[in-house]
Amino acid sequence: MLEDGDVISPSDEELLKELKTGQTFYLKYLGSVQVFESLTKKKPEERDNWTRYCSLFNKNNVAESCINYLACKMMILL
Repeated sequence: MLEDGDVISPSDEELLKELKTGQTFYLKYLGSVQVFESLTKKKPEERDNWTRYCSLFNKNNVAESCINYLACKMMILL
């Protein structure tokens, strides 16, 4: 379950790694956004780092103030 301030749930982390360029992904504060560059192009350890970093921000409840930064880190087009 998402807590206030969370943008993605822990189960979404795996989904983020598998999204292809052009697919859409739902974010709490932005709605559906399109994938700009797929994380599938990254090495497995790079994908883990991207999603772990985004999740850490979400759990620290600073998602709203960092949403543009997170979106950039998740390689999605706003």
